[in-house]
Amino acid sequence: MPDSLSLHLTFTELVFLYRVCGPCLAFGIGDPYLGKLANEIEAMDETAHESLLARDLIREANDRTEIALDEALAGIMQT
Repeated sequence: MPDSLSLHLTFTELVFLYRVCGPCLAFGIGDPYLGKLANEIEAMDETAHESLLARDLIREANDRTEIALDEALAGIMQT
């Protein structure tokens, strides 16, 4: 049986991760921010950020100006 890793992310969490460390363009996922106001985008990002922190998938560094990814999550984001 091959090694495998499964990770469940909400759509907002995935988009947040793409925005902070992923590609500038991700085909097939749409733009959840289209038509949103800046404060709505910030609220969506904060919700995703807090959810990922609570699940220990990211850690904060340098007074919340940087995040560090869980090793498994970083591996997935690199593919």
